[in-house]
Amino acid sequence: MITNDAGRGKDDSGIAAFAPLAEAGIAAAAVGTMSARVDETMSTWNDGIISCMNDVAGSRGVLPGMGVREAAGKMLIS
Repeated sequence: MITNDAGRGKDDSGIAAFAPLAEAGIAAAAVGTMSARVDETMSTWNDGIISCMNDVAGSRGVLPGMGVREAAGKMLIS
């Protein structure tokens, strides 16, 4: 799952689902809100830059600063 961090928000509410997703074994990452438009899939795909990820995505090689296309490929291959 790749989403927009929406500026992360108070108490990191923009990425609050990452921990429960990791507990379920689901890779999750977010693009920085300044790199892609919120709620616009093609903007995320074409322009999004990963700002953070959960441990599952990290274990698959996803890193901050990575483009969404590369991150998605790493998240799908485990």
